Parts: sequence; C-alpha cells; structure tokens
Amino acid sequence: MSRERREALLLRPAPIVQVVLVVQQIRECRNPNDDKFLEAAINGRAGIILSGDADLVHMHPFRGVSILTPGDYLQSA
Repeated sequence: MSRERREALLLRPAPIVQVVLVVQQIRECRNPNDDKFLEAAINGRAGIILSGDADLVHMHPFRGVSILTPGDYLQSA
C-alpha cells in the first residue's frame, strides 16, 4: 500500500477522534495494563467504557463511568 493511501486511511476517522490529555493518572485496576483505559475515560469525560475485559467490567461503575460488555450495553439500550 502506498504511503499516500495509508495516510488517507488514517485521516478517515479524524472527525470523530478526540485526543485526550492525561492529567489525572489512575492506578486502580487489578490489571495495571488496563489503567490506561480508565485514564482515557476519566480525563476524556466519557460516560461509558465498552469492554469484554473482566478486570475492567469488574470495576463497574468507576467514578461515574459505566463499564459494560457490548452485550450488556445492547441489552440496556
């Protein structure tokens, strides 16, 4: 794939992507590798995290953020 094509593909989601600056670090998940998702949600003021990761789902709700599996989310919608 050409460089131009790769760059064009990377720009497609740009209108719906929000870069989140992490000013509040979080170290609370039983799996430390998942703290980055909590940081993105809290610092980005998200209302929900959709995940099939048991370590994250176990924390539902976290500081006002719902953490649901995709199936649970669809059932609640």
